[in-house]
Amino acid sequence: MSAYQVESSNWVEHLRYRASQTPEKVAYIFLSDNGSKETPITYEQLDLRARALAVKIQQSILPGDRVLLLYPSGIEYLVGFFACLYAGVIAVPAYPPVSMQIKRVLPRLRALILDAKPKALLTVSSVKESLRTASIDTSFFNQLSCITTDSLDTSFATTWCMPDISGDDVAFLQYTSGSTSTPKGVMVTHHNLLSNHRMIQDAIQQPVDAPSVSWLPLFHDMGLIYIALQAVYVGTPCVLMSPMSFLLKPIRWLEAISRFRAYNSAAPNFAYDLCVQKITPEQRDTLDLSCWKIVANGSEPIRYTTLERFTEFFEPCGFQQSAWFPAYGLAEATVFVSGLKESRALKNRVVNATVIEHQSTGTTATLADPLSKLIKCGSTTWQDQRVLIVDPQTFRPCSPGQLGEIWVAGSHIAKGYWENPQATQQTFQAVLHTGEGPFLRTGDLGFLIDDEIIIAGRYKDLIIIEGINHYPQDVEYTVEQSHMGLRSNGSAAFSIEVDNKERLVIVAEVDRRYGRSTKGEVDKMAHYKAITDEITRSIRRAVTEYHALQVYKVLLIESGSLFKTSSGKVQRQACRGAFINQEFIPWYMAASDRNASITKEVDVAIPQAGS
Repeated sequence: MSAYQVESSNWVEHLRYRASQTPEKVAYIFLSDNGSKETPITYEQLDLRARALAVKIQQSILPGDRVLLLYPSGIEYLVGFFACLYAGVIAVPAYPPVSMQIKRVLPRLRALILDAKPKALLTVSSVKESLRTASIDTSFFNQLSCITTDSLDTSFATTWCMPDISGDDVAFLQYTSGSTSTPKGVMVTHHNLLSNHRMIQDAIQQPVDAPSVSWLPLFHDMGLIYIALQAVYVGTPCVLMSPMSFLLKPIRWLEAISRFRAYNSAAPNFAYDLCVQKITPEQRDTLDLSCWKIVANGSEPIRYTTLERFTEFFEPCGFQQSAWFPAYGLAEATVFVSGLKESRALKNRVVNATVIEHQSTGTTATLADPLSKLIKCGSTTWQDQRVLIVDPQTFRPCSPGQLGEIWVAGSHIAKGYWENPQATQQTFQAVLHTGEGPFLRTGDLGFLIDDEIIIAGRYKDLIIIEGINHYPQDVEYTVEQSHMGLRSNGSAAFSIEVDNKERLVIVAEVDRRYGRSTKGEVDKMAHYKAITDEITRSIRRAVTEYHALQVYKVLLIESGSLFKTSSGKVQRQACRGAFINQEFIPWYMAASDRNASITKEVDVAIPQAGS
């Protein structure tokens, strides 16, 4: 039996085993934003603090109750998470309402609280104070028993008793990135977690003493499960930093990988682009990335050009293109579904696909030349998992190489959505035309080639115009490359119904630094309107050239205005709704008056979209 394979029936047993076998070994190290300070915690200390906090939770919360976790990234978050497991309650990780984003975050938190109905809130004093002094209504937190954990009395640990936990008990609710009004909490059980961790370890083969490094937020499944919990599953150290630390200075992430000799680290595609954009050759030359054997890329569409540019730029400091680990997963499958099984050259990780058959409609989907290289996201044959490509209309399996919806079955598939039987039935209990099932309907389109999965996009986001399928991420890539004033990962392509026909709409963010005017007020409006016309022409020309599509409307908006999930994915349906309801402020108006109080888009009049 390998060192990581522990016969545990739940996560409490697993961490208790680590604390008993390797008490002095470091479990986590949290780096300060400038990297100058390290805060470590050993397995023994983690277990001690989790037991002490669990006792405090049990004093007022019953087994099976929900507890909201509202922390900045750090060791406190993990102590709070494990304490919930130790107390037999259900953890609900959430995004902390930092002051500069509190107005944007609170509506989602309010909806999450209404859905999960937590009995308590675990946080630190600074977050509690920011809620108390917030300029907008936070009274919905008052119903929760608030437990601050920054000054925890660990003597409570001596009175802790192991709760009655089975593998089928829900460990935590992972809220998906749906609309703010209808959040869905994925019920992840202890058995789901352990099963998915076995799958991940089979895929990445992480040695016991090879660290992981991460800046990913701990309220998100990739940061929490794939990195932070996987490290404890394997028994290896994990080095953490805040997302803001990385975003402000991307070199800090790669410096930590180089310094701690990390084996595994992960990020969405945009982070690798950011590193190439922000890190200088002089900074790069101080790094040694030869240790980095698993470079996971997931959570958003993976661009071949991103992998190519990152590889070319960082090869001089030891980066190996064979380390790329394009992966696919989703919260409903705990986190991990597929990843490459063995190392290989970058050129062998792509599929050149200019035409893909869509079995459900009999039409073809053409891919623009810049995206003709689709990334293989690896093998799906892990443990007891089964993956099928299914026609989303007939529920019949597709032939090899044909496009369809990805369906998944296995012991890592979550229990369903919290108190949402209708959505659970639709998503988690799908059956084939033969009655075989149940399967998880992922809502993602893809196809299989030699057991490797290739992701094409979201089924609901698919744009069908004149019988031809177009993938929004392809169109968005073309848009973002069409003009230097547009932001990467800052556009949404969707269709609306006009005169009984589907029409293409583009909403795109203009880079905050582009086209700034120092002219007088009267000239400013004309200045920004002229830039709007210029960018709009570029977008229309590029989309027509690469996709043979006519763009019905282009709306340029300010940087940071696009609807996105907590992990940075564009919420196309939310953007579509905001466009129809004229909720976006046009860029030329906002740029002309940075203090504009406009709440409606008054310049773009469109017919109401059909259902």
